[in-house]
Parts: sequence; C-alpha cells; structure tokens
Amino acid sequence: CALPKDWKAAKRSVVVQDGATGLWTREYFNNCRIEGELGRAKRHGRPLCFILAHFGHQDGANEPETLHETLISALAKALPTRHSDICVRWDDRTFAVLLPETDLDGAMIVAEGLQYRFVNIDEKLVVEIGISHFDLDNQVEALPAFAETSLAVARDTGGIVVNGRPVSSEELAQPVAQA
Repeated sequence: CALPKDWKAAKRSVVVQDGATGLWTREYFNNCRIEGELGRAKRHGRPLCFILAHFGHQDGANEPETLHETLISALAKALPTRHSDICVRWDDRTFAVLLPETDLDGAMIVAEGLQYRFVNIDEKLVVEIGISHFDLDNQVEALPAFAETSLAVARDTGGIVVNGRPVSSEELAQPVAQA
C-alpha cells in the first residue's frame, strides 16, 4: 500500500470507505489495492477484468440528494459479492469492480447481471458499462484507463463496451472472443 510512512498522517489523508455505500473509495483503491492485484495477475499470468458501471435516469433528471443517496446505497448492494472481487465507488454515478481470476466471458456475465439488477432497482435507470481485461500483450497498469475509454464509448452509444468496442445484444448471448 503506497501510504506515507507516518501511519497517523495516512489515516487522516486517505479515506478508505465511502460513507454512503461502505465500498472502497477510488483514492484508497488507486493508492492501496490495484497495484497488488495487477502485480499478481501479471506475475502469475492470471485473468483480470475491470468494470466501470455508470448510471443515470432516462429523462436526464437529477433526483433530490436524499433519494440519490438511497439509490446509491441500493445499487451498491447489487454489486458482485465474491470474496475476491473489489467493488469501488468510482465517482458520484459510477461504480468500479475489479474481478481477479475472471476472464472476459466472466466479466460479461457480471456486467449483464449488473445492468439487470440496477434496472430492477429503478426501471428509469440507464446503465452504461465499460470493461477492460488484462492479457499478457497489454500494459497491466493501463487496465483502468482502458475501462474509462470503454465507458466513454458506452456513454455515447449505450450498453456494454469491451475494450473500446460496443457489444451487440446478439453478442451478449454468445461467448466473448478474447481480444
């Protein structure tokens, strides 16, 4: 964990858990968690996927703050619960999920499940998802950046985007070809 040597200063400077959801914060994830998981995947040649799931309402309306926090809390509870998965409050309307030991097919299943569960919580939600995966040919450190790029494409096109490429509904029913 890349925290200052002075632990007391570290406790004051890094917020570990998001108050509304109990999930890891993006700051803690970036400073303390991702490096170890990426290193493990690289060292052992194991699969690793990263999902960013953004939500908003179909009509573009913002809900009142109290309703928003209630919705955020409910959505956080719908995130994967495998012990090895790392769920993060990425920003106000985005969650991140790091999936160790998960290939692209597995990540697609998780992404589809997220979309389904989120929309079941609030049928007016639009959920866009960006996915990136680690393979031995790409820079493991760029995994979050690849997911951010995929999410940006998903926000423009809707749906699920894998490694910058939108996935059609027909492809969702098929196994995903590793890029």
